[in-house]
Amino acid sequence: MSVTCRRLKGFQDFQLCYALQEEVWGEGFSGCVKPVMQMIVDKMGGVVSGAFEEDGSLAGFVLGLTGLYRGRLAHWSHMLAVHPSRGGSGVGRSLKWHQRECVMKLGIEEVFWTYDPLESRNAHLNLNLLGARVEEYQRDFYPGSESPRHGHGTDRFLVCWRLSEERVCRLARGQPVARPSADDAVRVEPAHGSVDKQGVPQAGEWSGAKRLRVVIPAEIEAVKSQSAQAGKAWRLFTRAALEHYLSSGYQVVAYFPPAAAGDPQTRWGSYLLQQTQGER
Repeated sequence: MSVTCRRLKGFQDFQLCYALQEEVWGEGFSGCVKPVMQMIVDKMGGVVSGAFEEDGSLAGFVLGLTGLYRGRLAHWSHMLAVHPSRGGSGVGRSLKWHQRECVMKLGIEEVFWTYDPLESRNAHLNLNLLGARVEEYQRDFYPGSESPRHGHGTDRFLVCWRLSEERVCRLARGQPVARPSADDAVRVEPAHGSVDKQGVPQAGEWSGAKRLRVVIPAEIEAVKSQSAQAGKAWRLFTRAALEHYLSSGYQVVAYFPPAAAGDPQTRWGSYLLQQTQGER
C-alpha cells in the first residue's frame, strides 16, 4: 500500500501525530511533542509531516526544527516514527525524502539527527538508503527517559545528512551508490565471536587494522526479549568499540545488514570502519 507524504495541517492532524507518538514510545511518555508545540514548530520553519494511508490514517510522521547548529543554519530531525503495522514497508524512507524536499526549499544544506547504533534497520536506512554520515558517538543522549523502548540505554550516533552531496542526490533519484568492499576488513566482535549461555558477549581485544567491521545483533529487540543482561552487554561492547575507534581516527563508511558481503552468520550486521588519520 502506498502512502502520501504531506505537511500536517490543523489540530486534527497534530492530534493524530501525538497519538502515534504514544503508540510508539509508550502512553504518557514525557518526550511526546504535544499538538500546540507541533503547530509552533511548523510556524517557525520546522517540518512536521505525515505519511497518510488512503483511508486518512497516519502511517508515520517526521518532526524537525530549523535553527543554528554549530554556528550555521541547519535542520535537526528530532523524531521519525512509523506505525508498528508498517515497519519495514518504506514509510520511513518516504518521509525522509519528503523532509529533504521541505528543508531544501528553505536553503538549508545539512540535516542532523541521532539514532541507536544497535538498531540494525535504522542503520541500514540512515547510512545505506539515505546516505547520511556518522559524525559522533554520544552516550546517554536522552538521560532519564522512561520509554520502554529505551530499556537498554540511549547511546546514539549523531549523523549529518548533506542534502546536496553527490551520493545523496543519486540515492534521491533512485540510482545505485557503490558501497566499499568489506572483504579485507577485520571483524571486531566479542572474543572469538562467543557468547555465554545467556547470549552475553564476551570481551575481546581491539584490532589495529586499517579496515574493521564492528559487529551488532541483527535484531537487538529479540536479544533483549530473551535476556536483558545480553542487551546491556551488547550496549557496553559496542559503546567501547565505537568510542575507541572513532576517537582513534576511524570513520564509519558503511553498514552491512545481515548476510551482506557473504557473511554466513546471518544473526549479525556490522559497521565498516576505515582509518583516516593517526591516533589522536
